[in-house]
Amino acid sequence: MDDKIINSAQALLHKHFAIPGCQNTILGYTLTYDVVCEPFVQILHNGQDHWLAVSNIGLQSSYINVYDSMYSTLSSQAKDQICALLHTNQKAIHVQFFDVDRQENAYDCGLYAIAYATSLCH
Repeated sequence: MDDKIINSAQALLHKHFAIPGCQNTILGYTLTYDVVCEPFVQILHNGQDHWLAVSNIGLQSSYINVYDSMYSTLSSQAKDQICALLHTNQKAIHVQFFDVDRQENAYDCGLYAIAYATSLCH
């Protein structure tokens, strides 16, 4: 699944739920996300052919939840993107991995990330 499909899904979520985040995934490569001061949902590409969802809904600043169908650690690219999204001046970011359904193959991560983002928006 490519960034065009992920971005289209995020655009639909943003339009339907008016939730902050859901920014173009290309911004993750340049770490130039718009400042979001409200709770948000965002799908990230980890730089290693994998999509995951993150959100800070219901959390304090410098806290984020990760919804990942495959891994239990973050790539350095995903960490950098989370820092860019949070725009925090805290010395540490607290990351919590949610126990979510795991994909059974090597190619459904985008579908899972969209499903997690949709669920969070609801």
